[in-house]
Amino acid sequence: MDRREFLTSASWIGVGAAAGTLLLGRAAYAKHRLAAKLVAESLPDLAIKAHRELQQLPIQACEEIRLWFHGPCANSVEFAHDVCSPSFAEKLAACETEELKELSLLNAFLGRVVSETEILARVEVIHREIGRELDRSWMECCEKIAGKWNVQLQPYGATTPTDFVDRVEPLVHQAMNDAVQLASAAGQQPAFSQVLGGIGESAMSLLPIVRLTNIAIPAFALIALRHLFTYVLSHLADRTGDHGRAISDRVALLGYRLGSEFERDITSRIANLHAWQEHTIRSAAQAYASEAVGLV
Repeated sequence: MDRREFLTSASWIGVGAAAGTLLLGRAAYAKHRLAAKLVAESLPDLAIKAHRELQQLPIQACEEIRLWFHGPCANSVEFAHDVCSPSFAEKLAACETEELKELSLLNAFLGRVVSETEILARVEVIHREIGRELDRSWMECCEKIAGKWNVQLQPYGATTPTDFVDRVEPLVHQAMNDAVQLASAAGQQPAFSQVLGGIGESAMSLLPIVRLTNIAIPAFALIALRHLFTYVLSHLADRTGDHGRAISDRVALLGYRLGSEFERDITSRIANLHAWQEHTIRSAAQAYASEAVGLV
């Protein structure tokens, strides 16, 4: 090949490479634009769903656990009598740290008022109710998003498949499982080590649990109980009077603090679910755009 032929061949190769680069650039830009449109179509529905769920479901959980606790409150007198007894005073005196005193009070509360098993059983019932509502809401939202995405995909000869939920839900589960792994690595073991079932029920299963010796109790309940124990210890420090009635009355009011802490916990887990759902929708939009556009 002489020099002229070489230069001619090289020029054609250059033209081909430039054309290929242009096609790839156009395809990438088209995919980006389509993905952005799909995300824009979905965000309003996700926002409406998130607002409704955060406004209703945590308050619902708060009321349910508060009303349920009225039953165990009938045992508050027994708890007050127990912790005000001379034998319990000796037990507290033998505790070298505040943590051990707290553990003694926790054992007394769980033994006299309501056990950790009963608390977890009631929480599970509430979780199941909320989880099913979250799953129903997610299904409805996905149907709306799929319909809107169809409009955007049709010019490319593509449609949103009927199994849209089945395609995006595993991505949400993966995000949850990643969160479980991170929590476990940080020593914050949730109630369940694996998330199963619908994403709503799975999100609710990520209940933070605190393990103290042979006790496993929801973190929100322990936070509420610590306020009670601080109150109890302040009264027991003064041995000159009868504090049983004051302690019993404070236990009777515990349902309000339990409800408040449970509401905060539910709000946090639902908010996390919303973040995972939005991330999944964004990922799905990019995947659908890549499938639909090709080399345009």
